[in-house]
Amino acid sequence: MASNVVVSLNTKASKAAFDAAKRQILAALAEATAAGAVAGSPHVSDFLESTVVAIPPGGAGVAARDEMVGGEHKQAVAVDAAGADEAIVAVAAVYALYVELRHPFLLEAAIRASAQLDAYVRKVAL
Repeated sequence: MASNVVVSLNTKASKAAFDAAKRQILAALAEATAAGAVAGSPHVSDFLESTVVAIPPGGAGVAARDEMVGGEHKQAVAVDAAGADEAIVAVAAVYALYVELRHPFLLEAAIRASAQLDAYVRKVAL
């Protein structure tokens, strides 16, 4: 005999559970993208990799910073805090766009992480 399953998001508890699952998925995608960006970067400097950040939903931003690295002045821009329904992945080194245009490492990492979306959804659903 067949049975039907009905899921209702009309309760506060259901909406809270759905929102929590959504935030977990966004956080997992951001972490995977950031890890992939570090691994796939052209390793022009350790400074570039040190500025890759994944900010989960509701997470705090990152302050700008200036450093002297090997006698060179290196800068990283500030990264804003993430809203409740978003995750942020950023490479804050001021020269990151130049590197990305010559050797796409952040975009490639995002594509690889996005390809795993089904796995993240299944993990949260269990």
